[in-house]
Amino acid sequence: MDSFKGQILHSTRHKKATDHAGKKVVVVGAGSSAHDICTDYYEHDVDVTMYQRGSTYVMTSKNAWKVIMGGAYTEGGLPVDVADRITASFPRHFNIGLAQRSTKAIAELDKDLLDALRARGFQLNFGIQGTGFDLLASTRSGGYYLDVGGSELIADGKIKLKSGSPIETFTETGIKFEDGSEIPADVVVFATGLGDSRSHIRQLVSDDVFKNVKPIWGLNPEGEMNGVWRDIGVKGLWSIIGNLALSRFYSKHVALQIKAMEEGIFGERYSAKTRNQDPKPSKTCRCKAKARIVVHVFATHFMRHGTLPGTFVPLEANAALNALPFPLTRSLSPTDLIRIRANTNEDKSTVIEWQGQVLSYSPGERPKVIFKVKGMSVTRVKKLENGSYDLLTREVQLYLDPSTEEVLEVWHNPWSDKDVN
Repeated sequence: MDSFKGQILHSTRHKKATDHAGKKVVVVGAGSSAHDICTDYYEHDVDVTMYQRGSTYVMTSKNAWKVIMGGAYTEGGLPVDVADRITASFPRHFNIGLAQRSTKAIAELDKDLLDALRARGFQLNFGIQGTGFDLLASTRSGGYYLDVGGSELIADGKIKLKSGSPIETFTETGIKFEDGSEIPADVVVFATGLGDSRSHIRQLVSDDVFKNVKPIWGLNPEGEMNGVWRDIGVKGLWSIIGNLALSRFYSKHVALQIKAMEEGIFGERYSAKTRNQDPKPSKTCRCKAKARIVVHVFATHFMRHGTLPGTFVPLEANAALNALPFPLTRSLSPTDLIRIRANTNEDKSTVIEWQGQVLSYSPGERPKVIFKVKGMSVTRVKKLENGSYDLLTREVQLYLDPSTEEVLEVWHNPWSDKDVN
């Protein structure tokens, strides 16, 4: 790069496109920042080329949010505090299968745009394990673009594209690639990520303190976030990062942890307990956890696929929700709860279908699929004179062999290696 006569800067130093009016710009990268910067340049009549080093996951916001957020974060949907709780309740490892199905559904809706991008030479993928932006966001915090217009500009050739070959060298007037091609450039912007999320802490503390700071972003072996919103290895030091929805919900967690410590009632962290456990725990099927996960199968299907204007919470859940450590912003009315479970129109039946796999785990082991489920229910409501509701429902659920998907008459417990009738 020393031979290059133009300007090189990182995306964090990019201010506005008009700083480079009349120049040729190459943006290295194909994630969110690269798309936004390229779009900014195009809209201000600056000659811009995106250089894509590897494949990118792309979904359009207009189609994706209907699939991912439908029934929860929508007009007429759940109260925001309830939607936040439901979203946060799903184990991230369990979410993999749900995200895979959502990703396929979004890709079908975005098919025309994705085909146009491929025709232009843009390299696409479907995220880690086919989960779209879900695992990319929680592990890499990058590698994807939630399209708000930049992809169409690339597909139409308005933002020029170079992909498929590594950089060989910088010349005095641009970039030469291993396939022999060259791109002239006056400015090169590296939109290649922001590095370790601990870097901002490194600027504030000494070396002795920083060596104890644990990873912040990314997932631990149990599928929980490493350190954000929780213990990061240094007493009194906290990290809160993430979008509005994450910060809205998890800032309460941080506040309650600090309050509990100040009051001397905090106790011991679960993560601290598991670190001190026998590394080879007994392989016992955790039925309580299993039952909880079954509810997640139902809840996620309702919310993700828009079968209901909401997700599964039993009618008697009002007391349970109000007993949680994080207060609701308002009390749930009977109508709120009915809308979560069914249609408030007495003349309409709500037919729900679900399917999924049920996982069980033992600390230190990978989760195991213990069986699959498939079921349906029909629900109607009747409003009573006092304003409450009778909820009338009929439900059937089949438990299936995880390999053959045949209905189980005898279940083999993979932990105990025993058959159960």
